[in-house]
Amino acid sequence: EPAHHAAWVRDLGNRNGTWVDNVRTERGRISAGSRLRLGRTEIFVVEQGQRGDARGDGLVAASWQMIEILGKVERLAKSVSPVLVWGPSGAGKEGLARALHTRGPRASHPFVAVNAAAIPRDLVESELFGHERGAFTGADAMRRGVFEQADRGTLFLDEIGELSLSIQARLLRVLDNWSVRRVGGESERQVDVRLVCATHRDLRLLVTRGAFRAALYYRLVQ
Repeated sequence: EPAHHAAWVRDLGNRNGTWVDNVRTERGRISAGSRLRLGRTEIFVVEQGQRGDARGDGLVAASWQMIEILGKVERLAKSVSPVLVWGPSGAGKEGLARALHTRGPRASHPFVAVNAAAIPRDLVESELFGHERGAFTGADAMRRGVFEQADRGTLFLDEIGELSLSIQARLLRVLDNWSVRRVGGESERQVDVRLVCATHRDLRLLVTRGAFRAALYYRLVQ
């Protein structure tokens, strides 16, 4: 029975019982993220959308594990907190980041993706935060960094585990006050960005080794 942003399910005499989120029930409320079990059949409830369904962002899931992840995506898409996606290369981390964007309130604003591992080390700061004209040799014009480019939208920062400790410190400052200062600049600019990061590395292990800042890690997994 449909309800506002949900539905009610009633057991009509199923001999094996009707289970909602592992609780047997005769009448229960279900919504996106709920598990419905009818005998041997298990149903995972997802929210149907316009931009955000599989037809809009290209995500199609068959395994139970991925369906569970898409349920988390539906819930996290409406949040403003940073998200950390872990998985091996080629696992579809950017697809999940794009789904978080398209299924959330920032869908009409920019989605900017950058791979930290692919940026030359001496250009990482400029790529992320931008630079003013003449800030360094070859800086013939002002350039906005990806944080400014993604303003009001979503920034997907892939392979965050490859960033140096000094860049991590600057990134942590951005998360503290949501402002960036271009390389060679004197003033800070406010940005409004949903940050989604990804890595194939074990950041907790890097924290214990002193290769990743603990404060930044806990900001990403809060």
